[in-house]
Amino acid sequence: MSRLTPLHRAEAAQERVSARAQDAASWPKYRTIALKLPVLVHTEGLVAALHFVAARGEKAQKLILDDLARDLGHPNQAALLDDLRKLDAAQLRHAQRDVLRRLGWYKRLVQTFGKDAVPPQERGT
Repeated sequence: MSRLTPLHRAEAAQERVSARAQDAASWPKYRTIALKLPVLVHTEGLVAALHFVAARGEKAQKLILDDLARDLGHPNQAALLDDLRKLDAAQLRHAQRDVLRRLGWYKRLVQTFGKDAVPPQERGT
């Protein structure tokens, strides 16, 4: 897991969420999982929560795993999930805290963009 400052995490999340908000077809599902995933990670644990999302049939919801994988320095979600399964308990706790911080940014940004998937600067707000 990378050790970036909060500003770097925010910038990475802004880049990912902004790109996803442009796709009106997948935005509602992406938005939904971005809002729910932090709670799922907190209650079920990091590995179980991410595998749950990976196992779902919704491609739009799996996009958040691709975004997280890239933010964490992995080429794709499969590599991220594989690496997470190999961590010991202490490393997994650290990874969970890092992922929760990132998901917090995703959640805040998704709330900012809203349901209509139009970035705030284009809404005139």
